[in-house]
Amino acid sequence: MNVFRGYDAEALEKQYNARASIPDHPQIFQRWKEESALARATSPKARLDLRFGQNPKETLDFFPADAKNPPLVMLIHGGYWRSLDKSDFSDKVGALVAAGASVAVVNYDLCPEVSIGEIMDEMRRAAAWLFHNAADLGVDRTRIQAIGHSAGGQLAAALLATDWPTFDAALPAGMIRTGVLVSGIYELEPLRHVSMHQDLRLTADQAKAWSPVLTVPPAKVSAAAVWGALETDEFRRQTEDLAAAWKKAGMAISAEAIPDRHHLNVIDEIGRPGSRLVRLSLKLLGL
Repeated sequence: MNVFRGYDAEALEKQYNARASIPDHPQIFQRWKEESALARATSPKARLDLRFGQNPKETLDFFPADAKNPPLVMLIHGGYWRSLDKSDFSDKVGALVAAGASVAVVNYDLCPEVSIGEIMDEMRRAAAWLFHNAADLGVDRTRIQAIGHSAGGQLAAALLATDWPTFDAALPAGMIRTGVLVSGIYELEPLRHVSMHQDLRLTADQAKAWSPVLTVPPAKVSAAAVWGALETDEFRRQTEDLAAAWKKAGMAISAEAIPDRHHLNVIDEIGRPGSRLVRLSLKLLGL
C-alpha cells in the first residue's frame, strides 16, 4: 500500500530509520560521548550549563573563540527530537573555535515529554538569550549562525524562518541570517507513518506548520544545506526540496552531498579543520 510518495510502510521505515542502516551506531554514540567529555575537560574557558529558559533541559555550553567580538555559531544536536544531548556534541566545536567563531551547543527537552513545536520555541528562546547576552559572552550579535544536524537541521531551519520581532519585540528581523543545515527533516509528514511517530505524535496540521519546506523566511537568509552521499534517497530529497522552495522565495541557499558520509558521521565533519562543512560555515560567517 502506498503510504507516502510511492513508499509502502516497510520501505518508508528504511528511508527514515537512520540508526538501523548504520550497524555501528552504538559505537559512534559512545565515541561522541567520550570525545566530547575530553573536549570539555580541555576547554578551560568554556562556560557550561548556562540556563536560557525554565524547562529542565533549557541549557547551553559556550565555547569562546580567542578573538575580539567574534561571530557566534549556535550548534543544535540531532536525535529525531527524542534522544541525545548537548553533552554528546562538544567534540564538534574545536575547528570553528580555532577559526575564530565562538560556539554555543544548545540543549532541548525531548519528545514525547514535549512536542516538536515546543522544542522549536525552546530553540527560539536560546537564540534570543544569546542575542540579549552577547555583550557578556563577548560575541557579535549581528553574526549569529545556526548549525543543526538531523532534527537539529529542522530546528536550525526554523530559526532562519522565524519572524523575530513577533517572537520578541526587542529582537531584529533576520536576527539569524546564516545557517548550515545537515541531513535535516524539512517536511514532517512522512514521520507520521514510521515507527518513531509513537514518540513524535504529530497531527497532520502540526506536520505542515512545523515543516520548514512550507515556511518562507520573512527576511533574507543565506544557508548551505547538505546531506551525506551514503544516506537514503529521502534525506537527499528533503534537502533538495528545501533548497528549491527557499530559492524560489529569494533566499540564497545551496544544496550538496558530502562524499562518503552517512547520516551520523556527516556531522563529524563540522569538527574537522578544513572540511567542507567548516568551510561552508566560515564563508557564510565572513571568516
